[in-house]
Amino acid sequence: MALQKILVDTDVLIDFLRKKEKAKILLEKASTAGELYISVINLAEILAGMKPHEKEKTEAFISGFNLIEINEAIARHAGELRNQYKQIGLADCLIAATALKEDCLLLTFNYKDYRFKKLRFANYSILTF
Repeated sequence: MALQKILVDTDVLIDFLRKKEKAKILLEKASTAGELYISVINLAEILAGMKPHEKEKTEAFISGFNLIEINEAIARHAGELRNQYKQIGLADCLIAATALKEDCLLLTFNYKDYRFKKLRFANYSILTF
């Protein structure tokens, strides 16, 4: 049986890099439940906020994830989502479309940014504390 694909959102990645215990525990639980992925959008967001002295640590961390490229199907779906949900940014629409098209659960702390129908979340008990 194939492991569930789990797309990790940028907020979880940033909290992990900032050594927040909640993100560390969440990623540990997720890694035992499935295969962890990031989108090229998550990659760009992480690198955009990285300080020069964090480069080596950040690169080592993100190299441990499977990377999902944006293809035409994802781009088209993201455009449709953005057209339908105008209050949600394009980057979040691209991440949601990636999760939907690649059949991933989305692992995030920012549920309010992802109010899309049919989007499924990776929910672990850690989110309740």
